[in-house]
Amino acid sequence: MKYTLSLLCLLMLTLGCYSSSGPDLISVQGNVVYQGAPVKEGVVKFIPAQGVKAPARTVPVVDGNYELDGRFGLMLGTYNVKIEGYEGEDVPLSDPTQKVTTRRKILPAKYR
Repeated sequence: MKYTLSLLCLLMLTLGCYSSSGPDLISVQGNVVYQGAPVKEGVVKFIPAQGVKAPARTVPVVDGNYELDGRFGLMLGTYNVKIEGYEGEDVPLSDPTQKVTTRRKILPAKYR
């Protein structure tokens, strides 16, 4: 089966500052589409490239959209981006009466 990932990581980077005394942060937003449909649930991970002194960020994907802004924005630099999409129900472990099912990753490994 041929996998196609139409990832519209439209990193519409909008420069902005969190505060005048803090570091410059960039707001990032985009869409994650797989096989022509928005990924309903998942995460996008921004991992600083080697030598970049910035924190990693993970942002949830909800109905194909994600957004980092304000104090959770990205510091200026180069990042490796990893994307995970999920199917299935997330059952709280605190409820012993429910059967726990494993959530299935739906994107090919090359995007993770």
